[in-house]
Amino acid sequence: MSKDVVDQFSCTIKLSGSNLTSNSSYYYVPQINPTNGLSHAAVRNILRESVIDSDGKPVSHISNNMMHSVLNPMEKSTMMCCAWLRDYCSRFTDQDPTNEDCFSPMDSKKDVYREYKESSNILLAAATGIPDVGLQTFLLLWRKNFPHLKLRKSCNICGKCEICSRIDEGSKNSGNCEALKEMYRNCKLCHRVLYMGERKAAADRLLHALAHPTEILHIDIDIMDSQGLSLPHAGKQNQFKTGIKSVLIGALVAGVGATLYRTIDTYSKSKDLIVQVLLLQVDEFMARNGKPPTLIYINVDGGSENANTLMLFMCELLVAKGLSLSIIYTRLPTGHTHNGGDGIFGLIKMQIRSRPMWTWEVFKEILEETLGNTAVKLTVTDIFFVFDYEAFMKPYADTKLASFAKLEDTMHQWKFERCENNHHYPLNVITMYRAFAADETIVTKFVSQEEAKSSLGRQTGMDHYLMQVKWYPDRSSIENRPVQGFYLLHDLPNIDPTLMPLKEFNVKGREDLLSVLDFIRNKWPDASDSTRMSWELFFSAHLPVGNGSVGDFIHEKGLRHPTSPMCKYLARRDVVCGLMERKVISPMVSRRIEYMPEVLAGVAVAMPSVTTEFDKNFLPPRLYAEADPIANAVVEEYCSSESHGLVQYCLF
Repeated sequence: MSKDVVDQFSCTIKLSGSNLTSNSSYYYVPQINPTNGLSHAAVRNILRESVIDSDGKPVSHISNNMMHSVLNPMEKSTMMCCAWLRDYCSRFTDQDPTNEDCFSPMDSKKDVYREYKESSNILLAAATGIPDVGLQTFLLLWRKNFPHLKLRKSCNICGKCEICSRIDEGSKNSGNCEALKEMYRNCKLCHRVLYMGERKAAADRLLHALAHPTEILHIDIDIMDSQGLSLPHAGKQNQFKTGIKSVLIGALVAGVGATLYRTIDTYSKSKDLIVQVLLLQVDEFMARNGKPPTLIYINVDGGSENANTLMLFMCELLVAKGLSLSIIYTRLPTGHTHNGGDGIFGLIKMQIRSRPMWTWEVFKEILEETLGNTAVKLTVTDIFFVFDYEAFMKPYADTKLASFAKLEDTMHQWKFERCENNHHYPLNVITMYRAFAADETIVTKFVSQEEAKSSLGRQTGMDHYLMQVKWYPDRSSIENRPVQGFYLLHDLPNIDPTLMPLKEFNVKGREDLLSVLDFIRNKWPDASDSTRMSWELFFSAHLPVGNGSVGDFIHEKGLRHPTSPMCKYLARRDVVCGLMERKVISPMVSRRIEYMPEVLAGVAVAMPSVTTEFDKNFLPPRLYAEADPIANAVVEEYCSSESHGLVQYCLF
């Protein structure tokens, strides 16, 4: 027997026609099984060559009893376990579109093992004499064959997906009814199409930006959860009850790196702060490339500081001012907002919690060191003044814009594009919105038994609809506007750039900082102590004075009025950046999904639901119908394309 045969004989098992990953077709199995990957005939031939009789000659016959003693049933158990894990990875996990990692919705590996033991295929195999593998063998197979299958680290988030919660609760309450459990698995499969489609569209935008680094600005903005972290920070040594509570806003720029923006107690997280971070990033792009970006991708979660009218108004203003020819603003569905930025900011948070940070300067140094061993460059920028962009924009904006970021009304993607002179668009900007970033998806609707249109809906209370995601307003959405799109700003702001309004300090900002200063003086009573001296200098520069207002602070310190980023372009009506003649780089078209028709109840057409000054009597945000003329027209148009025929039966 050759060494290659022995190696395969002892430690690998091959499943024909299936690959574990893109570059592996063999599974590791424990070496207690001597026939891994070999057919019965191959085993019989090896025994004939290896076994001799009493005369020293090879045996000519291998009995069936001998074969049964060699073919350990554990071989089939291992194969069944690997097949189950492979199916579990492909059907019930969240896959990262940028690599091969997939994340189980379970809380622990024991929960995954319990799911394995209770699955119908494994129970059926046990009934036919093929036992399930033990926990230790299961974990060994997982570790060796499926290293990309991972559990999410627990996180404290308020945006829990209601659909996922309903599916998990229904599955846990199904008891021993395997048929009902399978229905909830189908629900999970349908819902997975929605959020994985959004993530794939996000990955497309990222790759598009990386291919054009001097033309496209791709930015993920997120507020880093720094709850429980205040300065001074003693690490694991002690926890102080008093300290500066810094808000950390992360901005991850594709191909460039990450920036953490810090504030102190004088400002809380707000939409004005997020807009200021956006403008700072546009400013940095121009400094880096000597020109504004042609296209900007903005990715945020659904927090109120991100999803608001001010962010939309500023996006339209940036395009109107020629600071970009197109902006795509996208938010991920609630409960499924994890992206590259979350991973980086989570790593930062994990590393800094255990390290002592006695001063503001040391805090910055440690933050910038946290990603030293990664490919991501991190810089830290302090924000001590936040501008009141809402007051700046309000006189020029749509006063009726609403119903676009709540529950079923949510429009997850907005597009702002430069257009030629047109009386329908006074600032030469076309604004449009749509329900999701993917061109088609599957949406889930909670229904009663009477309302349900599918057997799945009657059993689980959830109907699943194929949705054609269209841009609105279309030519028929708004009366007397036979054109696509609309506008949010009816005029350009026009103020002195040096007088951009500032947002007031928090009411208790001065009081909170004074209590921190008293604590520091008690903790380090020696005035010559380096830590005490560092904080004294910090507070002398940044502690609000008088009644705690920002105006008193600027006057008392003898400061010039702070200058907002990009203010020379944004504040004056007659200043426009010279970007108009440049060619627009079209946004990437998201990939088309494949789906399972047998579990779909019908068709959902995304309808305009946003209230504006143009249209105050808006239509429902989603139209669910099997026999609706609008839905049928969309489906008929969709099916007429040979490349879009509804013939796919698998997911991804």
